[in-house]
Amino acid sequence: TTENGEVKNVQVTVVEEQEAYMQMEPGERNLRALMYATGIYSVEDITVTEYETVVSRQKQKSEHHVKVVSLIEPEPEPEPVEDILQWLKDHDSSEEVCYISKRISANKLLIRVVINGNEFVFDTGEFTGENTDWEPVEEAYTSQEVVDLVYVVYHEVSGSYVSDENREAQCTVVLNRVKHWWYPKTIRKVITQEYQYESANCVVNRWLKDRNDIEKDDLQKCLPSVLRVLAHETFDVIPENVIFAAKGRQGSGTWMEIQGTYYCYE
Repeated sequence: TTENGEVKNVQVTVVEEQEAYMQMEPGERNLRALMYATGIYSVEDITVTEYETVVSRQKQKSEHHVKVVSLIEPEPEPEPVEDILQWLKDHDSSEEVCYISKRISANKLLIRVVINGNEFVFDTGEFTGENTDWEPVEEAYTSQEVVDLVYVVYHEVSGSYVSDENREAQCTVVLNRVKHWWYPKTIRKVITQEYQYESANCVVNRWLKDRNDIEKDDLQKCLPSVLRVLAHETFDVIPENVIFAAKGRQGSGTWMEIQGTYYCYE
């Protein structure tokens, strides 16, 4: 179907009765007739990318099949960052599990977070790649752990100048420590481990550095970085043995220095 000469995606459902068929929009009926004529009976969703060619084939009763591709499902409007962050804080509990899934749509990485049946879809920004269906992330995190990560990234590397790569690396170091034999096995215990994170009390108590809008904005910028890390879609592939993040070099060597923070191997 077209509107102002523009090709539109069309979702088609299986028609079992003539009455249901007649209730369809004219453009959808044409597509259904074309599907039957070309031997396509069982697909649920199709996208026609060359409408004029399709019409031509229909008129000529061509034996060629219409190219069938995965439909890009209409996405819920991504929630404003402050709403998602407030939602996570409202569900700030070690008992509530976050189920995370991801997909690429129109060159954007979308991440869906579900807690107790409540769903939020978040647009984490530009992402190069082909469109994909929703892919669940194997690991599950509590809502408290997600918020812990947002706050520790905020306190360790906040500021208008801080890059997404820096935030992602800071978050990844915490998760790498959870996997490491020497460190505690939970995100909260890694953050509160003695002599490790000076910001531990601020993280646990959910404190901002100040009560102004700039600090709130800096905090909100940390959420997409944390979600990308949890979805395994970071800008850089950060090795699992990178377990130090500090203003000076530590460990056996430096993996990368980002804006004055050295990310180092064990």
